[in-house]
Amino acid sequence: MLEFVVVICSFIGLILQSSYFDYFSLLGVKPDIVLVCIVFYAVFNGPVKGGIIGAAIGLMEDLFIGHFIGPMLILRLLLGAGVGFFSRNFYKESIIIPMIVLFIATFMSNTFLWIFNSLIKNYISWTYLVKVSILQGTYNMIFMPIFYLIKRRVLLKENRG
Repeated sequence: MLEFVVVICSFIGLILQSSYFDYFSLLGVKPDIVLVCIVFYAVFNGPVKGGIIGAAIGLMEDLFIGHFIGPMLILRLLLGAGVGFFSRNFYKESIIIPMIVLFIATFMSNTFLWIFNSLIKNYISWTYLVKVSILQGTYNMIFMPIFYLIKRRVLLKENRG
């Protein structure tokens, strides 16, 4: 059930990111709700499930808004598996640790995209990458508590039913 909710939230986030969040960008930066969904799921479900959900959502993202099929799939797969792997020993009930993990994952995601853009000769300055990563990481952290509330409601419904 939680997987279904994560995929639906990611799909809604993808639509919002590509349309509605343009009105709420802060200095040209908007939150990455898809990344928030993947990190949230991977923190609680480990590297295998995090990688699978990351790959599925990354493919959906490539098909929906990508110019190439594969970069977001690879990026989201690696981030989902990596976050799941390194989060195995974290205390997950405190929201602070997943928020810090999300901030780091945002920086890693933007760095991967920066490298990919450099490979296809679309150069972006390193200082711009750092500024965007800090701002987007902070912006993403705002959405993590919303996913905690959704998770609690889904788990309560599963326990009742």
